[in-house]
Amino acid sequence: MLNAIVSAKNQDTCDAITLLLSECGFDSIKTVLNGTEVRKHYEITDFDLAVICTPLEDEFGLDLVSHIYKNSESAIVVLANSDVADEIQKKVAFANAFVLSRPLNKLVFLQCIKYVMLSREEILRLKSENTELQQKMKDLKLIDRAKCMLIQYLRISETQAHRHIQKQAMDQRITQTAVAMDILKTYEN
Repeated sequence: MLNAIVSAKNQDTCDAITLLLSECGFDSIKTVLNGTEVRKHYEITDFDLAVICTPLEDEFGLDLVSHIYKNSESAIVVLANSDVADEIQKKVAFANAFVLSRPLNKLVFLQCIKYVMLSREEILRLKSENTELQQKMKDLKLIDRAKCMLIQYLRISETQAHRHIQKQAMDQRITQTAVAMDILKTYEN
């Protein structure tokens, strides 16, 4: 189930964008008329997509893009007048926001939404992969520290220390990381 939040200066614009998002498969679409309301909604829930039609009722919208980027994992699309769209794209590039110029072309808008949602999925996948790799690195460092303790206190080779940790993990049916933590607790005290 895809959810989105749409913010524009008037309800007619929000309704038109909502209709287009429905065609893209969004089930839940919240519409608001200012940046303050968008921020309030983000305190309660996270959205898959934020569409900001600049300028808003209470702000232009660039600070809002920054807020959404820092506080969520939403894909962001900014709609701007054609005379300032390129300048806005440069200002929101850090947030991976996609800027479309108005007046909107329906086909371009639909393709843009599909593109930003695919990009969002790829970014989330890469973040998850990165987190897993960082955890593996921490685990390897912990296991290496435990091997050093075994080498130092039991006066065994690195190969023997490695085999000891593997054997303990298999015998106790726990991870090598858990064995390493037990070893460190034993020898670091």
